[in-house]
Amino acid sequence: MKVFRKIASIASAALVALAIALPVAASAANPISLSNQTTVANATQSAGSNNWTSTVNASYNEVVAVQVIYNNTEEAGSGKVANDVHVKVNLPTTAGATQNITTSVSGSNTNTVSGSSTVNLSRSDAYLQFIPGTVTWRHATADNADVNGSVNVTTENLAASKITVSGGTIDMSLGNELPCQAGSIVLQARVIVPGVSVDKFVRLKGDTTWQTSINAKLGDTLEYEIAYKNTGNSLENNVEFRDQLPKGITYLAGSTKLKSGNYPNGLNVTSDDLVTKGIFAGDYAPGAAGYVMFTATVSGEGLACGDNLLRNVAYVQPQGMNYYYNTADVHVNKACSSTPPSTTPPTSLPNTGAGDTIAIAGATVAAGYGVSMLKRKFSRL
Repeated sequence: MKVFRKIASIASAALVALAIALPVAASAANPISLSNQTTVANATQSAGSNNWTSTVNASYNEVVAVQVIYNNTEEAGSGKVANDVHVKVNLPTTAGATQNITTSVSGSNTNTVSGSSTVNLSRSDAYLQFIPGTVTWRHATADNADVNGSVNVTTENLAASKITVSGGTIDMSLGNELPCQAGSIVLQARVIVPGVSVDKFVRLKGDTTWQTSINAKLGDTLEYEIAYKNTGNSLENNVEFRDQLPKGITYLAGSTKLKSGNYPNGLNVTSDDLVTKGIFAGDYAPGAAGYVMFTATVSGEGLACGDNLLRNVAYVQPQGMNYYYNTADVHVNKACSSTPPSTTPPTSLPNTGAGDTIAIAGATVAAGYGVSMLKRKFSRL
């Protein structure tokens, strides 16, 4: 038997096919034996090279290639055909700095043999995403009765009809595999890092410059803007905007407007949910941005006398992600009226000591004044 031991790379390895005798049925107790060798490579850093390994490092937006080499290890001429062979690649479905990729090779009359490789990512919020259309299949296309003859091998893009994607599992149906015959599958996945940028601005109505902090007076009209951008490399769906106004600022009904790539001239939002439960502003591709603007007035309701800091908080949340937020400040000085001091002389003397009081000529005097003080006052009467 000419044994297929190892394929160093998809570009250079020969896949062996030998002649076989009449097919021999495999029993459940004695299944046909398959092999599985799983490796990975950083296709961005080493495109076209043979750097296949069990562990690789990758960072934002780089492409990782996954290779599965499989083989029907039965003796040539045994007639033990592996039927309905499937190769499955399982990409993790959650973010994490360590991504463990598992694979399996199996057929309807074979054993199931597993493999694995690891991709170390530069961030804990990153994950791997399969790139459709990147599956290539290298395999023998003809039986080879002459062991000294050439091996007929081809590399092709696997037809989409033979690929099923469910969650992070890519299942590839490859048909039957003759004994002592091998093939390989290579697919690619991109390192995905979600990213959200949120800025909050304010200005007095009539001004043309957005700022993060301004001074205002009671009764002024303010314009607010929430600026969002998808800074990641994946689509962000159903992006929600919400704004939390502080006391002393009153939202102007019907003033919410959305600007985005779909609405470059602005779209008037029919609801006022922005300042209560939030509004949904559509989907945003990597690099796309959206802006939500609204108007409010400085009502002063609930403000204390003197300086007040009115901080406004904007929240943005793409579907399936956390909230991101930013703030804008308005400083308001609220003047309050004060009561001037009275000029009317008091009708009584203050109680300056403890003890009983003594009535003297209609006035009230504290007994604690002492005898000498009382005599002094009587001499003046």
